[in-house]
Amino acid sequence: SLRIRYYKGEAFSPWLSSLHSLRVLSLEVCYCQVLPSLGKLASLESLTIYHLIRVSKVGVEFLGIEQGKTSSSSIFISF
Repeated sequence: SLRIRYYKGEAFSPWLSSLHSLRVLSLEVCYCQVLPSLGKLASLESLTIYHLIRVSKVGVEFLGIEQGKTSSSSIFISF
């Protein structure tokens, strides 16, 4: 499990998306504007997002999908 609290960076580090065995993640009171790509974390069972007031949009990049790489017939399984 991993809990990140009071992180003041503009974006989360890319290594966060490489924690493939991570089961529990909590992001609390962070100042980032973009959520990390977490969709490829197949072992993730619990995700808590609390008080990330600068995040204004959650797009497909959150699931680990690159913009423009999906179609209506695509099947994508994420955590």
